[in-house]
Amino acid sequence: MRGHEGAVALSKEAFVELLVAVKPSLEGQALRDEDHLMNDLGLDSLDLVQLARKLRKATGVPFAIDSWAAGERARVGQPRFTVGNLFGAVTSPAA
Repeated sequence: MRGHEGAVALSKEAFVELLVAVKPSLEGQALRDEDHLMNDLGLDSLDLVQLARKLRKATGVPFAIDSWAAGERARVGQPRFTVGNLFGAVTSPAA
C-alpha cells in the first residue's frame, strides 16, 4: 500500500490469511487468482464487509469494498470478483 502515510504493505500470504480468517472453511485450500470470491470460495456480502475491516486493520488503510464491488460489476468481458482482482485492488497505489 503506497500513498498512505503509516500504511503497511500486504503480502499475498497475509491476504490469504485474512480470507481464511473470514471464511475458515478455506483453510488448507490452494486459492488461485482466478477463483471467484462468491461462486468458488463461498463468500457472501457480510464476509466481504468483514474482510474489508480486517484489511483496514492489517494495513492501516480503509478499503471501500462497496466501491470495489461496483467497479467489478462494471467490468465487461473480463473476470470479475476474483481473488486476484481483489488482491490487486488492495495492493494498488490508489487503494
